[in-house]
Amino acid sequence: MGFVGILVLVILLVAPGVKQLLDSFAFRIRAQGRAEVIRAQRAGAVEGRGGRTRHKGRKGQKGGKGAVKADG
Repeated sequence: MGFVGILVLVILLVAPGVKQLLDSFAFRIRAQGRAEVIRAQRAGAVEGRGGRTRHKGRKGQKGGKGAVKADG
């Protein structure tokens, strides 16, 4: 019975560390997946294959306060 008690105690002491290790591996795998998706989106935007891009400023916007009216 003494051996089983010591074994249970060791398992209880090691369990939190193992959980943190597994969480760390899971985080790294998710981060790799996100980075791969971002790289693919940027490559598509550069090649013009429908990747999502962000537009800066109000270029090409029609109407509103910043619109320039044509004389005529």
